[in-house]
Amino acid sequence: MPLPSSLGSSTQPSATAPTLAAMMQSVVPTAFGDLQHLATAPNSPFLLRHHPKNWEAESEGLEETTWLPVIDILVSAPGAHLQRTLKKGEGPTEAFRGAINADAAQGWRYLEPSLVIEGDLLPTGVPAGTYIRAVPAKDPRTGVTGTRYLEAWNVPMTATPGTPQRFRFDRASYNRWRLHLVESGQVEPPSADVIAATKEARAGRYYKIAAKALPTDLREVQLAREKAITDAMDAAVTPGSDVTPEPATPLFAQPKRKAKAEPKAKADGEGASS
Repeated sequence: MPLPSSLGSSTQPSATAPTLAAMMQSVVPTAFGDLQHLATAPNSPFLLRHHPKNWEAESEGLEETTWLPVIDILVSAPGAHLQRTLKKGEGPTEAFRGAINADAAQGWRYLEPSLVIEGDLLPTGVPAGTYIRAVPAKDPRTGVTGTRYLEAWNVPMTATPGTPQRFRFDRASYNRWRLHLVESGQVEPPSADVIAATKEARAGRYYKIAAKALPTDLREVQLAREKAITDAMDAAVTPGSDVTPEPATPLFAQPKRKAKAEPKAKADGEGASS
């Protein structure tokens, strides 16, 4: 896979974006022109990843209840999950390399951050682009300005001046995107064993709640919620059974080591005592 260009390029977004959703750019900008700063704390960029054992049954935004991959986040910050501080002369991607290669050995698959997402796989008003977006931010407590990185489905809402910025996560389009990951071969479909293990683990939660010393009304509420989840799992279809997954390629391949030079053969008589 190529290096994540969405984390390393610098493009100035338009200053005439008509809505807050349209401010969500798919690159990491270095200047924002006349764009307003949202009242939220700046943060670090991230990568998205999936483990083959992690699936959940969802129906919102879909035609039927479907097994979807659970997507996890790796925040890009020195010291976070096997990431290190860069040495002099190293490029920014070297900070991730160890973490990504270690995760790959444990089965994690990182999603390519440069792929463009569009159409109904995004919330209304959010322009086509990558899964990581950036908005100008100013921490309402400290006044520190910078960039707020967020997933393309975490849309800023209209806020009253002087109040912290709120966001709305559009799960319907997010679910359609997760289904697309499987149908397009970016994520391998779940195996029957993984589905069975997931359902068994959830059923175990139901029986633990049933055995807890809880007020009857609270127990009934929790059991009803767990039963709704297990019923959804029983009804869920498995996507992508006819799709050939793309070969898993690390985002950052290990650097090639220089081959050791062969020792020079001694010339006739070299090293012989006189």
